[in-house]
Amino acid sequence: MKYIIVLFVSVFSLMGCNPQGEDVFATNGSVYRPIMMDVNQMRSNGISFTNEAIPMKNPGKILSYKEFVFVTDIYRGIHIINNSNPNSPIKEGYITIPGVTDVHIKNGILYANNSIDMVAIDLLNRTVLKRIENVFPEETSTPDGMPFLPEYQPENRPKNFVIVEWIKVS
Repeated sequence: MKYIIVLFVSVFSLMGCNPQGEDVFATNGSVYRPIMMDVNQMRSNGISFTNEAIPMKNPGKILSYKEFVFVTDIYRGIHIINNSNPNSPIKEGYITIPGVTDVHIKNGILYANNSIDMVAIDLLNRTVLKRIENVFPEETSTPDGMPFLPEYQPENRPKNFVIVEWIKVS
């Protein structure tokens, strides 16, 4: 009985420890920290284009359009791969889209969620054609599907900030 009490106290003492000193929390054994962005910043300069190949961190949906393959890097952006020679695909560029989780392409226009907004991007000219604000609900759970802590709810964080990514700490 004495060992059970010691174990019980030890476990509850350690549960409150956060040696990194960061705003993190555990869900199903994983620890996540939300990355937030000011909505006005996201809308004014959150989307950018580069001809550089960026390493993939969290690949998601894959789309094929003409000779290209587009790979969603969940929460971060879209990788552009030239697949005109399937034996030797070439990473040609990257579109940064904070908070992206889903994408669709039709008639040369890439449609994606930019956190809570929907954007239409002209793939030929690499420009944002249109943005429809507040179309999607904000992510309300961590990648493990658990709800996030109250301090990250919209009413408890800086005004006009949205979660655009979850970083796995451990």
